[in-house]
Amino acid sequence: MFQSPMKVVAALTLVLLLVAAVWFRVQNANRLPEAAEVSAVTPLNCPSGDCATPPLPSPLTRVTTIELQQFVTEEARAIGRLDEANEESERRLDEMASRLEPEGMAWLSARALDRELPEDDRFLAADLLARSYDRLVLGSLERLVTAPFEEVRDPENTRGTVEWLVRARALEGFENFASGEFREEAAQRLRNISARLGSSFLAERSASILRRLQDPAAKTLEEEDAEKLSETLAR
Repeated sequence: MFQSPMKVVAALTLVLLLVAAVWFRVQNANRLPEAAEVSAVTPLNCPSGDCATPPLPSPLTRVTTIELQQFVTEEARAIGRLDEANEESERRLDEMASRLEPEGMAWLSARALDRELPEDDRFLAADLLARSYDRLVLGSLERLVTAPFEEVRDPENTRGTVEWLVRARALEGFENFASGEFREEAAQRLRNISARLGSSFLAERSASILRRLQDPAAKTLEEEDAEKLSETLAR
């Protein structure tokens, strides 16, 4: 059956964006164990990581901006390296996200929007924000998602794709509040965001997450992504 060229392009764009989102997640999780040794908690008098690295402080101890900057710099360098210790990498990222201060959240939001930075650095900043369950992160997520950008519809233009991806990852952070006392606040912020989104890709993801916030029993975004990708590839 003949397919409209616009429909074909739209389908291919959706596949590329979904695959790219999955790829970034995998790359972000896959890193060498030794990369963890040079982290945010490396003492300032041991910048090379040659000395012993103390364990990460308790999640109850808030992270300083200097610690956060060191952590992000070293984690970004490690993205893309092969590593079987995915669970350890995820634990470190989740633990750092649990310790974010408002100042650190603002710094990450600005970093995710900095077009002069490598794509991995930007996505990592958005990823850390999206891992936080602190209601204070909602403001940073909203600012990141609604920051204006020029849509580039050329699938081969990775600079255009990363603009979608960092905002899509920030949107995913709202799903953390699908249960708990801040669910309605997150839903209201997302309604406000949805009214300001110019990208159909982001608008669709926002609608999916909003359904989840309104009904915690609804499908997760990850489940919907898997279904959409399967349907698109089957066409």
